[in-house]
Amino acid sequence: MISSGGQAKWYLKENPVKLNGELEDRRGKKIHAGDVLNLAGEEYEFVSE
Repeated sequence: MISSGGQAKWYLKENPVKLNGELEDRRGKKIHAGDVLNLAGEEYEFVSE
């Protein structure tokens, strides 16, 4: 989706991203199993293996 921290920083300034229903603008935010990310109108749920 986004390949570098620099691209993430720019993307987060220009586009809303929600993590677990809350707006998120930090590029270093930790993501855990069970978290739900809404990015560009798509929803992703993270699971552990």
